Amino acid sequence: MNDWPGRRKAETLRQWPVLQEIVRCAALVDPIDGVILLGSFADGEPDALSDLDLIAVTAPGRFDEAWAERRQLAGAPLVTWDSRANPDAQIRWFKWLTPDMVKVECGIAAPGSKELAEPFAVLLGAPSLADAFPRIARATLDERAALLREQQQVFDLEEMTVGETIDWKLSEMKNAVRDALRSEQHDA
Repeated sequence: MNDWPGRRKAETLRQWPVLQEIVRCAALVDPIDGVILLGSFADGEPDALSDLDLIAVTAPGRFDEAWAERRQLAGAPLVTWDSRANPDAQIRWFKWLTPDMVKVECGIAAPGSKELAEPFAVLLGAPSLADAFPRIARATLDERAALLREQQQVFDLEEMTVGETIDWKLSEMKNAVRDALRSEQHDA
């Protein structure tokens, strides 16, 4: 696994063995050229509750093969689900929860199918692997995320997929735990 600035901190967290196993598994999936780490682990600010956010980059012209083999990345998960997506899209999200409650969000992506914002880290494959993706300013990405969160404030529980329900419940639980931790630190 390639090195990146936040690796030392990542190695101390409970998600580290999961990340190592994903990279090991990805190396065995022929239509996958590499893995790019995103999110809090890439920026060096993960905590014990952080998700693992990844992009498994497919070899050119092999997206459908990689998508068909996506479950190999998860090892022995507790549960897996796919996010709703355009079936013609060249990036789709495969998610899973490990038996020890690590949530993984892994985009299976053809080169050029997603914009990348700094920071990110190429964990598997040539460092130039990320060059196949256009860049986006972090501020633009943050604006999009805020808009998406706002739009997701109103939803119909009966219309949610099982995966969407898991995503929502895990997010609520993590927010509650982080609030409790902040409260304990404030009271100490």
